[in-house]
Amino acid sequence: MVYKYQKEKNQIEGFSVDKEIALRSLLFTLVFYLIASEQTADFFVGYLPKSVDVLIVQALLFSLIFYLVSLYL
Repeated sequence: MVYKYQKEKNQIEGFSVDKEIALRSLLFTLVFYLIASEQTADFFVGYLPKSVDVLIVQALLFSLIFYLVSLYL
């Protein structure tokens, strides 16, 4: 069996690049970075009662944003 290499337009060195997945990954990385930042945590501490953990609120906020963006993109 002889391997026949066929290069397509969107392939670089045999790997295909899916721009949509790459852009979504970048988007959610930036959203996570913003939500998990210390300034955001300090903002939430001012509005939340002491019995509520800030990390839980940040995780819920990220999951809500992830869900809404996934619906419409």
